[in-house]
Amino acid sequence: MDHEIRVLTQKEELADYARIAFDAYPGFGMDDASQLQAYLEKIAEKSPSVRPLGAFRDGTLTGGMLVYDYSMNYRGKFIPVAGVGLVAVDLLRKKEHVCKDLVTAFIHESMERGRPLTLLYPFRPDFYYKMGYGYGAPLYEYRVRTDNFITGSSKEGLGHATSEHREEIVRCYNQMAERTHGMIRRSETDMGRILAKKGHHTIVVRENGEVSGYVVFKFESAHKSNFVANDLAIVERMDNTPQARERLNTFIGGQRDQCAHVVYRTFDAEEYHRLTDPRDPSGDLVPDVYHAGYRGAVGLMYRVGDIVGFFREAELPAPKHWKGLALEITDSLLSDEPLSGVLTEESGLLKFVTPRSGQGLPTVRLGVQALSSLLMGALSPGKALKDSLVRADSHEAEKEFMKICGAMEKPQCWTSF
Repeated sequence: MDHEIRVLTQKEELADYARIAFDAYPGFGMDDASQLQAYLEKIAEKSPSVRPLGAFRDGTLTGGMLVYDYSMNYRGKFIPVAGVGLVAVDLLRKKEHVCKDLVTAFIHESMERGRPLTLLYPFRPDFYYKMGYGYGAPLYEYRVRTDNFITGSSKEGLGHATSEHREEIVRCYNQMAERTHGMIRRSETDMGRILAKKGHHTIVVRENGEVSGYVVFKFESAHKSNFVANDLAIVERMDNTPQARERLNTFIGGQRDQCAHVVYRTFDAEEYHRLTDPRDPSGDLVPDVYHAGYRGAVGLMYRVGDIVGFFREAELPAPKHWKGLALEITDSLLSDEPLSGVLTEESGLLKFVTPRSGQGLPTVRLGVQALSSLLMGALSPGKALKDSLVRADSHEAEKEFMKICGAMEKPQCWTSF
């Protein structure tokens, strides 16, 4: 790595980073780099969980990134993780390994700070896959008729809300995060930004005086020349009780006179079973007679950097009758040689121990990408073996490997960064 990576603190450095990021992401829709600069300066001053880092070569800033400290639900336990976003490279420094050096430094720094798992939204999935990031769960976007949401429930407890209600709304969100694998805890400040965004509307459900569900939505034009034709696009929705779910459906279904369709996103691969008509407006058929109903998208990627530290933080229960399994993990970004160790049991929990001889134990070989996806539950052991993402040296190795992460729910993450 031939860059110096350090925190950006000076206004001049933040201005340079803002210019670089503004050029790298023209689709942000900002008028000029000064808006982004003001945002970065505010982060540097008031957001201890977010840090702007820059890459310097010969004293000149060549790129930058924002590093986020998060607490993520991992199978019912919150563990420290790190996210990276707004990775940007100076237009004159493309193909000079700036991004690679930034992300490599981010992974190492996260490991040193006790955050063994890192997350990112890829601008190019193939680029980050080569850097050891594994794919998370796909997101499904539906555009269905509003009639799908009509219920017989009453409107009791429904009400408008604004960013002034962020405390009780974020409490509702974090209650969902406490029981959902992959979700990240959110602060009142984070929630306030979502609620206050231009064009966003918020409806809440209250039960016994507390918010038990909410929906943040916006209206999107559905016709080029008809200004009264709109779709209702759901930005975020949480419902912690069956009653909250019914009440919100009643509200959404009640908008059918103004909005013919509802656009929303879900991680639930079986969502179409809930809908009376899952077809989208395209009318397309996939041969022979399969109706187009949603589109799937690959997004958030995960990477285990410190494997020993991850198993220590995760506290994964050891499967019954665990005999031990030797792992050889290829991580070409951090090491030229595979990392060898033994997945063993200590006090009823799985631990990855290295160095320890795996001689005589069944062995599997895999890349850190597959390992990361497996541990997050985004990839099943059977699929990994079938597609040779994991190679086992014996039938015994396959049997032991299949005991790991086999029934884990897929991760859900609603945090953007």
